[in-house]
Amino acid sequence: MADRGPHIVIALILSAVLFGFTPMHEGHHDEGAAPRTDSSSAVGSAKSETAPQHETAYTLKFWRSLRGHLHNKIVHVPIGFVLSAFFLSLLAFRRPELNSAIRWLVLAAAFGSLLAYLTGTGQAEFFDGGGKEWLVDMHERFAIATAAVLWGWAAAFWVQILSRYRFFFGTAAMLLVMATAFLGGVIAHG
Repeated sequence: MADRGPHIVIALILSAVLFGFTPMHEGHHDEGAAPRTDSSSAVGSAKSETAPQHETAYTLKFWRSLRGHLHNKIVHVPIGFVLSAFFLSLLAFRRPELNSAIRWLVLAAAFGSLLAYLTGTGQAEFFDGGGKEWLVDMHERFAIATAAVLWGWAAAFWVQILSRYRFFFGTAAMLLVMATAFLGGVIAHG
């Protein structure tokens, strides 16, 4: 049977692209958006007794939006692939044929982590001298550790002597991704 791992990874990437442009961060504003004047969409707020205020319709500038804050977009690649690879690793204890797909997911996550790191260093300068600078530094250290573990996990699929450590690398990658993503979320959303 032919190695179907790359085909599964390509299908997952296409799914992410096709279904990934959903409004996941409703309520966040770009510099081109009109400020929100009502409080009815705030989490945990009571309904307003006054009539809702109307806001100006947002104009999507696709290419500008795609290029702006590139780290915030690319970072979801390694997160999604690590989550998928980890949960498939759990299933692989019963279905070892999944290891081929896991190998390609982990490799895609490792390359994605490099892109996320490179784009993140470009955005980090905006926090220099600010109150969140220490948090950005911690996020960067966790990101470096995450990338290192991801590359170790990827190597464990190609280097026989490391193969017994696959699940260790996978568990460590999962925990590091969660910690790194948490820190990134605090930086971006408070």
